[in-house]
Amino acid sequence: MFVPIINAEISAIQIDTYIKQHRNQYKAISPEFALNVLSKTNHIGNIKSIIKYIQNLPNEEQLKYKDFVISAIDGRKQSPYNLSALEQLAIDGGYKKEFDKANEKEKLYEATDSCGTYVTTPDELVDAINQRAPNIIARIDCKDKIVRIDDIELDKVKELKIYNVRDLRLHEKRLPEFLDLSQCDAMIDLECKDFSKVKKISLPKRCDLSAITVFPEIVDASQCEGLRAIKSNVRKLDFFKMKNLDKIILKESYDFQESLDFSNCSEVRIEFCNLTDV
Repeated sequence: MFVPIINAEISAIQIDTYIKQHRNQYKAISPEFALNVLSKTNHIGNIKSIIKYIQNLPNEEQLKYKDFVISAIDGRKQSPYNLSALEQLAIDGGYKKEFDKANEKEKLYEATDSCGTYVTTPDELVDAINQRAPNIIARIDCKDKIVRIDDIELDKVKELKIYNVRDLRLHEKRLPEFLDLSQCDAMIDLECKDFSKVKKISLPKRCDLSAITVFPEIVDASQCEGLRAIKSNVRKLDFFKMKNLDKIILKESYDFQESLDFSNCSEVRIEFCNLTDV
């Protein structure tokens, strides 16, 4: 069961305190609480704390944490220690096949070992970069404005998530390791050509990908509702995972995956595309 991280602004230290306070109050960590921790972090130390708690339980009690064990590797990388410990719990619980199947899935979250430096405004972001702060994680609400951040050294930023932007300007030589635009409602024209330095991009609800010649390693288009790609290599786009896609325009695009499904779309325009591999 994949558990998305929806509260990443909380630091590893805060989560460690959160776990300790919970144990002090309730003397136990419930399976529900363990899953709740996953929704906040994939920090090596935080995950290890939960694992060690489960390991100290009787075998019959450990089985109650099956969802946590599988979710901890579903779409997530783990440290060698954590991965081995989780695998052993799955073996002891008799659900190793389910564990292996989940572990084969695409990894969307890295195993982190730093607390990170969190910022919420462009000014704070610039200050953090100038101070050479480690693992900068930016969550910026643009309040429906036009935002130019192409002059900011985003290549020194670990993760950038933009909310409520009306128009966005990026510079392809200054891109973060992880770029999340999934909460942007406005049509975003991704004008950069080369996203090879970005490990993962989460596409906005409506976007134009026509300028892109090199996509990131991972493209998450699960929130995308409208998409336009002209003269684009679309190999990285898995249309089967784009459950919210409603309108799509493809023109002179190429290198499609073998299977396409646009049955949920209200508007589909495919013009002069090379579909020989489909």
